[in-house]
Amino acid sequence: MKALFLKDEELLLTPQTTGIINISGQVVIKEQDLDLNNAYIINLASNSRLDYYKYNKALTSNIKVTINMQDNSILNYHYSFECLKPCKINILSNILGNNNQSNIKINGVTSKMGSCNILANAVIKERTIDNEINEDISILKLNNEESIIKPNLIVNTYNVKATHNAICKKIDSQSLFYLMSKGISKSKAIKLIKIGFLNKNTKEGSVCIGKILKY
Repeated sequence: MKALFLKDEELLLTPQTTGIINISGQVVIKEQDLDLNNAYIINLASNSRLDYYKYNKALTSNIKVTINMQDNSILNYHYSFECLKPCKINILSNILGNNNQSNIKINGVTSKMGSCNILANAVIKERTIDNEINEDISILKLNNEESIIKPNLIVNTYNVKATHNAICKKIDSQSLFYLMSKGISKSKAIKLIKIGFLNKNTKEGSVCIGKILKY
């Protein structure tokens, strides 16, 4: 696999960026509208930080990401997408050293014939200490297709803080009623709720979903 080495920089991912990404220092990666059957391996060196912002407005393929963390590193992985066809997302975090923090947040919307199977595994190596891992995965369903979320924390040590959260929900009727009471049509109200749901996960990375969807 082709390897990419990043140190103290910001990168906008392109379709040609595949394979292994090696991170050192402080790195920001932005990935927008790359709908590929792709697989990445991301290696965080010791004392590094990666802020990764990923967005797909029409996901129709499968995603697989493996993340390896050594010592004293921070990962913030934010992924927002709208799924139009059945797809799979597989994220594996390997905590190999000490004093790491891994935050994985995924917000997905399913519409039309879209459904999503999300598998998020976090493996914390034995004899490691002072690690923290957080998984927060939410799916907003605009259709009746079945979606599955499987957040797994595989902890092989005692000195660790590990949490996960998984939600699969429909649009809140009260929020919809409130917007429609302000004179907004139902279709536009649904779109506004969708944009807000996706945007709050990637706004720190300046991925402007509102402009992309043109509400």
